[in-house]
Amino acid sequence: MDDGALTCLYGVHKRLEDDPRRMAEPVNHRCKGCFLCVQECPREALRIRTSSDYLQLGDSYWTPEIICKNWYQAETGMIPVSGAGYSGPFSGKGFDSMWTDMSEIVRPTRDGIHGREYISTAVDIGKKLPALSFDA
Repeated sequence: MDDGALTCLYGVHKRLEDDPRRMAEPVNHRCKGCFLCVQECPREALRIRTSSDYLQLGDSYWTPEIICKNWYQAETGMIPVSGAGYSGPFSGKGFDSMWTDMSEIVRPTRDGIHGREYISTAVDIGKKLPALSFDA
């Protein structure tokens, strides 16, 4: 049976075991919003909308987006990357705005995100020298 239940990579949509002609209730928390099920559903019966449970997460400080990105990071061990510079929700009040994974975006290492390349986060404190001089 080639249908939306088989195209969902995350197991959101499945058929009922006791009656495979009918779809079971979707497992909403598994949905990643890829829209594959909507595009591939032969009956055009599926749609994706923002869950009311999602909208009720957190508060004005810890928004649903921040909570879900933290869950993603905890589940996968992967850092949510949004481009060459980080301007995501983890900046501003309550965050130090440090983004220390720039090497993965600009030039990925052979070993991947948990590989052996180290990034210095050292900060020089004190007055900046007006000029440098070198011995010839």
